[in-house]
Amino acid sequence: MDVAEQRFAEANTLCAPFDAFFQKALDAVKHAETERRVAEHKLAESGIRGRRQLRAEHAVAGEGLTVAEEQLIRVKEKAYGPNCIRTEARQDLEAARRDLRSHDQIGRWSYLPERLQAIEDGIDALDTWRDWANGKPIDGARLVTAVSYLHELSSISYANGTRLLAEATYRWAARKGIELQPIRQPAVEPIGIELDL
Repeated sequence: MDVAEQRFAEANTLCAPFDAFFQKALDAVKHAETERRVAEHKLAESGIRGRRQLRAEHAVAGEGLTVAEEQLIRVKEKAYGPNCIRTEARQDLEAARRDLRSHDQIGRWSYLPERLQAIEDGIDALDTWRDWANGKPIDGARLVTAVSYLHELSSISYANGTRLLAEATYRWAARKGIELQPIRQPAVEPIGIELDL
């Protein structure tokens, strides 16, 4: 990945002067197009008097646009080689990023024992919540454990929806006057060297 990023950065550096020339030529084409449109508008709006002068201005504006477009074509031709290098480097970088995402996805799918246990705990918590939501009698400690786990899951990934389940259970418990506090894991403080100077 680092090699691909470095190669892309080098290709951008190589293309930088050509990019500047290209932008300048592109701006010249846009300016010439605007001048030609203005000349066309003046010619269309003019009366009989002064039409010859306006036709000449229109012709000059058209020639200016042709010259600007030819210059843009020449700049594109000069920049073709460096742009090909940059395009190839960009494609390599995108491929490296795709490979890295695939590698990360495979890593998430690996069935390590601790991940399996976490998944089983999540399934148990969701089953307990579903039984509670369907009105089945649930042991209080089991419900507290399930809600605590759902709350924990929501802190890991906000978008997974378990926060809504935990909050619904908290609201129900508050209406019923039941004390439902999530089980808090003791905070682990980092061990480090602390110096008082």
